[in-house]
Amino acid sequence: MKTECVIFDCDGLMFDTETVANQCWRDIASRYGVQLNDEFFYRIIGCGHQQFLEAMADYPQLMEHMPEIRQHRLDTIYSLCETAGRLNKKGLVELLNWLQENGIRKCVASSSHREYVEKLLGSIGCPVHFDGIVCGDEVTHGKPDPEIFLTAAAKAKVAPQHCLVLEDSKFGIMAAKRAGMNSVWIYDFVKPDEEMELYLQQRCDSLLDVIDLLKKEN
Repeated sequence: MKTECVIFDCDGLMFDTETVANQCWRDIASRYGVQLNDEFFYRIIGCGHQQFLEAMADYPQLMEHMPEIRQHRLDTIYSLCETAGRLNKKGLVELLNWLQENGIRKCVASSSHREYVEKLLGSIGCPVHFDGIVCGDEVTHGKPDPEIFLTAAAKAKVAPQHCLVLEDSKFGIMAAKRAGMNSVWIYDFVKPDEEMELYLQQRCDSLLDVIDLLKKEN
């Protein structure tokens, strides 16, 4: 099926932010005597609000400190955004330029809020036009529900079966398949478990490799 639109996740896919965010979480949690393991981050990366609350149920003592955690994370990532391209993942600019040159539409579908997403997109270091940007605070159901990807496809005016989703998270991969879209998983932090393996379709080592995949398709 020919790809007419590529839908990008944001954190961990376009930008190298997950490691930074995880360390921010650990920094604040440790102040209050809480040690967070990798399993916690596997559960919250790319998830919707309900899945986040379920993961936080294991650490109820951190709920009152969420404003501090969020602010530390934002301050750290926004500071890195001041240097253009500092957070870009390998192949991001090359893929965006290739899609533009070949007339393939581009969308962003992120579980994060719009102000944060636009800050990251503004740090890429070159002008980029997106045919749609959908953020977590603009949909009713978060990933793994397909709503965010279906909304992005509608904005781009492209049928779901002609969309290719690029994701680094389990919940994103699940949402893509439930939306009836093709997907490519690119490793960042989350390792596939048995459930995720059922949803995986294609894998690439980096965004740069997506170009070769699309060339073969065409």
